[in-house]
Amino acid sequence: MTNSTADMPEAYPARTRRLSAVIIAFPIVLIGGGVALKALHLGWIGLVGYLVLAMIMTVALVRAAQARAKATGCASPAMIRYNNRMMVASMLYMAILFLSIFAFKHWHLAGPLLWAAAIATAAPVLGMVWAMARLVIEESDEYLRSRIVRQALFGLGGLLAIGTVWGFLEQFELVPHVPAWAVVPVFALGLGVSNLIFRGDKA
Repeated sequence: MTNSTADMPEAYPARTRRLSAVIIAFPIVLIGGGVALKALHLGWIGLVGYLVLAMIMTVALVRAAQARAKATGCASPAMIRYNNRMMVASMLYMAILFLSIFAFKHWHLAGPLLWAAAIATAAPVLGMVWAMARLVIEESDEYLRSRIVRQALFGLGGLLAIGTVWGFLEQFELVPHVPAWAVVPVFALGLGVSNLIFRGDKA
């Protein structure tokens, strides 16, 4: 399967720019929204608004990725299933995270209920990991599978590098502590960056 830039439709540059813009805007919007939420003391209404905003950004990201994949001829059935699974898992994660934090702060969960809330919040993230594994298994195109593996290795390598450097900086009390759940967002960011870096590569 060839994938040279010259063979790509004219829509490719525009859809690549759209995907790049969404990838850049995603953390900016979420971080900005979180800062505004805390600074303005918007309460539970603000939290609901923030949740809706995060879901909208997630849908925009998935749709931009699918549009770009179609422009490059990489929108295989396995990739479409992967995107749908990731979108569902992301929605569940944000909804359960919101409910868990709200219940922890306002209902004062403790004991088994607190354990259940924490595990329930992690469950959709495990679903994302499962979706990534299924993508590699279900993708029948050798070029696409090779590209997926390279992107995953790039994301994993970035995660290991950042985690190691940050860990030693934290050990010497030079930077603040980062919770362990941050590994998945960092890995996902690495996947997004690798998707842009390898967008015009050849098998």
